[in-house]
Amino acid sequence: MPPGAAIRRPAGGTGPDPAAGVDRGPVPSAGAASVTSPNVLITARLALRELPPDGIRSVLAGRPGTGVRWAEGYPSQETLGALVRVGRSLLADAYRPGFGLYQIVWRGSGETVGDVVFHAAPDDDGSVEIGYAVVEAYRGRGIAGEAVRALTAWALERPGVTEVRAETDAGNPASRRVLRGAGFRPVGDTDGTFRFVLTRASSGPHRPTPPPRPAPTPPSRHRSA
Repeated sequence: MPPGAAIRRPAGGTGPDPAAGVDRGPVPSAGAASVTSPNVLITARLALRELPPDGIRSVLAGRPGTGVRWAEGYPSQETLGALVRVGRSLLADAYRPGFGLYQIVWRGSGETVGDVVFHAAPDDDGSVEIGYAVVEAYRGRGIAGEAVRALTAWALERPGVTEVRAETDAGNPASRRVLRGAGFRPVGDTDGTFRFVLTRASSGPHRPTPPPRPAPTPPSRHRSA
């Protein structure tokens, strides 16, 4: 996997990509879920736009949609596999608004250059997992890190969400740098897959511990002559 391509393949692990020859199956119609106003997050250089159900159909059919421009290489195979899973969650009524796939738009050019995706809605413990992909021409600009920071900050502000998880392959050090830069901490590795987590308590800005205050000087006591 090329550096910065993705945190992990949408189906997990390092095996064959599920979107290669993917069975796109039934995909949601615009009325498959009550998503009336998809979420949009704006950062200094990016716009993260959650893809609505009709947008999923368009991307899987290879159509950018009205007024949408795709950078070369978009959508990736990781993107298509992730969209199939989001579509299935919509059909199964397991989708939670806001926890789908967000297209990353480079505001300088207006092009869609990648995406960040929640693999599923938060579980009963408030844990949710993310992945991401950025097209080759736009890598090395800090785009993935900026997008991950924005989306994880938004997620951890949602009621009931306690942590955001991510996994990255051993051969993808760029992804590990993205996660560490976004405040994630490593929690273990298994068979070449590194696991990271960002919790609500650790997501705030770091504030250095102030130095201890000196003990107050007791008032002097004078006896009258």
